[in-house]
Order: sequence, then C-alpha cells, then structure tokens
Amino acid sequence: MRRRLALAALCPALALLAPACVDDDAAPPAGTSPPTLRVVAEGLDAVYLGVWGASRNDVWAVGGALGGGAGAGRVLHLAGAAWSAVDAAGAPGLWWTWGSSPSDVWMVGDEGTILHFDGQHLARVDGGHAYSLFGVWGSRADDVWAVGGDVASGGTPIVRHFDGAAWTDATTGLTLQRNLFKVWGSAANDVFVVGDHGTALHYDGARWTALATPTAERLVTVSGRGASDVYAVGGIGAPTLVHWDGAGFAAVPLGDELPGLNGVWAAPGRDAWAAGYSGLVLSEHDGAWTRLPKLTSASFHAIWSDGAGTVVAAGGNLFASSRDAANGTLVATADVPSVVLAGPGDASTDTSVDAPADVSLDVADAGADVAPVADASLDDASDASDVAVDAADAPLVDDAAPEAGTLGPGADCSGDADTCSAGLDCWGLVDFDGGATQVRCSRGCTVVEECPADAWGAGACCAIPGPQTFTMVCIPSGVAGCP
Repeated sequence: MRRRLALAALCPALALLAPACVDDDAAPPAGTSPPTLRVVAEGLDAVYLGVWGASRNDVWAVGGALGGGAGAGRVLHLAGAAWSAVDAAGAPGLWWTWGSSPSDVWMVGDEGTILHFDGQHLARVDGGHAYSLFGVWGSRADDVWAVGGDVASGGTPIVRHFDGAAWTDATTGLTLQRNLFKVWGSAANDVFVVGDHGTALHYDGARWTALATPTAERLVTVSGRGASDVYAVGGIGAPTLVHWDGAGFAAVPLGDELPGLNGVWAAPGRDAWAAGYSGLVLSEHDGAWTRLPKLTSASFHAIWSDGAGTVVAAGGNLFASSRDAANGTLVATADVPSVVLAGPGDASTDTSVDAPADVSLDVADAGADVAPVADASLDDASDASDVAVDAADAPLVDDAAPEAGTLGPGADCSGDADTCSAGLDCWGLVDFDGGATQVRCSRGCTVVEECPADAWGAGACCAIPGPQTFTMVCIPSGVAGCP
C-alpha cells in the first residue's frame, strides 16, 4: 500500500498552471466579498458529514455518532424558521444527502443504508450490507447514483443506481480496488465519481472511464458548474484541490499553510465554496480563493449553498477519542437560524428539537423495493482505452504473506487484508500530522481498556482510525486520533 504523504503545493511555481494561491491578507475584489458566517450549532453528540437543501428554508444535515452501529444515524431538518431532529429509523451513521426536490430526498450511510424522504415519510429502503455508501446524487428523480466501499477490507468499490422504481447494483467495468466517496454530475450522461488514491471516474451515459488526476491523495467530494468546470477536493495534512476543464484535471495551488479539504460546492454561474479540517472555509470568485475567518476548531465535512447567498457547512470531530467529544457543528450565513437545544445533550432526542409533525417513519417494508442485481450494460475494461490508473496505487501482494487468519492485533496487514485473525480487521491508521498511513490488524472498541496493552503499548487509545468510517478501533500512540 502506498504511504500517503502530505505534500505542500508550491504556489509560485504553479502560478501559471492554475488560479492563484489563497492569500489571507488580500482583500477580495470589490463587490465580491463572501458573506459572513456564524456558528449555528456546536457541541452536538454526532459528527455531521453531509448537508443539502432544496432552498434556504428547507435544509437537511446528516451524520452519525462515533462508534457507529444501529441507531448512530443523525438527521437535522431546517423547515421554515426552525431546525428539528428527525428520527433516522434506527439507521447507522449517515454520510451524505441529496435531493431532486423537497419531496424527493435521499440519505446514504454505513451498512449500505439508504433512506428516502418523500415529503411526508422518512423510510429506510435498504441496509444491512458489509459496505458503506458515502455519496449520493442524481440528474433527476429516476436517475440517482450512490457510491461507496468497504473501508475495512481495503476498498471494494460500490456503485448503485436507482431508476425511479428500484435500487440495483451496477458495475463500472473497470478493475479498481479502492473506495469511492462521492458522485456528482451535470447531466445523466456527464457523471463524475471520486475516491481513494486520486481516483476520478466519468460516466458518459453508456460506459465508465477512469480519468487521470495530478494527485495520489484521496479525493472525497466532487461538485461543479457544468461539464467543463468541476472541482474535487481532499487531502489531510495539506489541501488537495483539482479542477476539470473538460480536457483534464489540473491542480489548484492553495498554499502550504492550510489543512486538508473535505467538502466542495459549485453551481452554474455561482461562486464555489470549499471546507475542511480545523474550521477551514474557502470561497471562490473568478478562480480566486479567499479564506474566511476561522469560527471553530471543528472540522467541516460538507458545505452547501443555495447560490443566492445562503451557505451552510457541517462538521465535527470525526477523530475524537470518545463519543462525547464529537462536537457536531454547523456554521451558516445570518439568514439560517440556530439549532436550539434545551441544554447539553443529544440533538436526536432532545425534546426541545421536535421532529416535524408530518414526518413519520415506515421501516416495516425496509428493503422490500430493492430489486435483484441487474446485468450491467457497461463496456468491458478492455475497451476503456483511456483508463489511466496508477499501478503503483494498486493493492500490494506479498508472496510471503502469513497464512490467512493468523495475524494478531497490531500486526502489519498491508500485504493481505485477509490475514488478520478472527475478530480483527485490517485498518489503515492515518497519521494526520505526517500524512502517512500504517496498516494494522485491529479490533473495534468503545474504551481504551478493551485494547490489549501488550499489542499497542503505553499511550494507546480507542479512536477513529481515519476518514470514511465511524468505527472506533484500538490505535497506538501518535497515530490517527491518538495523541
């Protein structure tokens, strides 16, 4: 497995190749100042990872409580003048939300969970799978895509499609072993997907192809203004921002003093927005990016705008070492009301945040409308002549790897994810300071006492191992969320 390095962009050298670096001291052009943001919620017991709105008065934010599992899912809904917490039907952590209208809203998450809101009912239509769905988007109500992967197994790509009647499994026809994180498109025949190791895929309505990108960092979100104006973001120790101009992706240098990015939003004729770790929010106008004043130390994982001045960013501490430290946070423009709670507590159960009276849950038929896997009509990988996948990023196979099921906690499993013994999974433990990754066998946990001291040593903790999972695992000191 390739080690992930946080490489700082060199602005002067790349100035001729992409828009200028972020300059915190430079004022934006006259008349283009981004709107002022304020904190509208913080200290929530869950991390909020996705946000989407049908309008400035109809916004959804989704996420999950650290540790994951049934009941971890969280849903907040702004309907008119107030936010309310909506029961997530016992769903596990939720990663993303998107809708085609106020009465057609999708949410996806862990265990392959898919929820749907039809304007009156929030229903769980699928779940119980070994993989997670990290992104959802559609060109219309009967053409919706969801993407994901199995993080613990090293990244088995998942693509699903909804045709207006049922969700079915799809295939890209490409040979990939990596997680897919988000999907966005400008039309049914112009769909982009991003994922691990700088992966970018494109669907033209008939087949999928892999697009070359100038980075090996994971790309976690994609959004654009049109077929020839698309942004994708990622990075941990430093920001990764790439731009598609219709012919290829190019790096957009942002400087070496910023943290990584998680969310990006763009729409035709509108300024773009991006958000990331340590409270980072960026606004773009005519290719120039401006950093907004820092309002919180919480990390943002998604950002949305109505394109007319309203902006909402959602986040929290995904790598906290305890559920109570999630610090779920929302920041927004002044026209967005605060999330009002009676006191410290869980936003999903606090009685001062009432679910909309017309929202009822129908889970009895969960999964009933999920059709069997359909035959894919996509071209075989042998026909995809423009597929550009870096072989160096492919999973490594160690001919001398131990026999499956023999490696204990703390053992290096980079050679084969299936060699961890029973009860253990092979996790990539991200070093957020250095940007590199250790690949170790580990077990899920809720408190550090569950982590064997002889395997991890002094200073071990129970924490989130890296992006795209709610699961807390045993981690050695100095790696991932362990101080």
